[in-house]
Amino acid sequence: MILKLYGAHVSYLSDILYEKKMSRYEAQKSSSGQNNIIIWNPIMLIGVLYGKVIGREMRGLKSNQLSEVPKNLFKLVYGVVTAFGLFFVTLFGSLIFFQLLGVITVGDEIGPLLFPLSIFIAITPNIHARYLSRKDFKLTTKLQSLTDTCPTDRVDEAINHLDHRRYPVRLAAARVLLSIVSDNPGKAVKYSSKDPEALCNKLIQRIQKDDQEVQEISLRCLSWLSRDYEHLLLPYAKLFANLVRSDHTPFQVNSTIILGNLELSEPDKIEKCAQAIKPAVKDPDADVRHAAAVALGTVPCENSLRMLDHLTEDSDSDVRQRASQSLQKLNIQLDY
Repeated sequence: MILKLYGAHVSYLSDILYEKKMSRYEAQKSSSGQNNIIIWNPIMLIGVLYGKVIGREMRGLKSNQLSEVPKNLFKLVYGVVTAFGLFFVTLFGSLIFFQLLGVITVGDEIGPLLFPLSIFIAITPNIHARYLSRKDFKLTTKLQSLTDTCPTDRVDEAINHLDHRRYPVRLAAARVLLSIVSDNPGKAVKYSSKDPEALCNKLIQRIQKDDQEVQEISLRCLSWLSRDYEHLLLPYAKLFANLVRSDHTPFQVNSTIILGNLELSEPDKIEKCAQAIKPAVKDPDADVRHAAAVALGTVPCENSLRMLDHLTEDSDSDVRQRASQSLQKLNIQLDY
């Protein structure tokens, strides 16, 4: 029970500290880096304290909506209040407990030893939380710095952090992975110690239980991987079919492309795949209809021909052009 409470306390405190670090980091990237120390303060130490600690936190509070201030104020004082609380509870609780047991009396020399012990117990969770928050902050900024460089030798690092407990870490890891698999999905597999199936399964998990932006990036990764490893995504055809019917364009576009890339040989499964793409054909968004025109070109069946014929008369010129190309491709494949 005590370990669970300790773990919950440290986890919450590390979340607060991590949030502060990330907020300051984002602010530093967008600001001119002015010094916040108030040099005209009569007592320089107070000026430094205000500029570096208190003032920085209070300015952050002022920038939020009034309804959020109580919540942020609670976060601001949480670590200090809990540390003092643990100190006094440990100190006086131990004194009372040992005196009731008759182990020590007020005049015993062991009594003063409880003071440093109480300090140690009070600050240990804070030190632990600061270590965790700093570690996660460094990991986040490190992954963010890799996004634009497409480092193939870091592909395992990105994959391993796709299921990290912090959303910014997962998001940064997903972006690094996308930068590597884009245009050349085989490169990610080549330089990874993970097999393609494990990679696809991790991305599927992110789609099923993560926030929208990570879901979107994971789908984009899978749309690239489906080009070379389409057989691995066949068991999840129903998931992609459901996403085609969603109201979020990136979900629809990438899921439609994946369905078109699936490795199908049986006629009834090909017809079902074409039927799953049908909602994209009728979508009001031209990007989604264009994805349908691309995908249907790789789904050889009568249903695909009819839908492509419909798309050749689409209001969008790009959709019409792509539908005509796919229709010609299918006609040759089906010997029409």
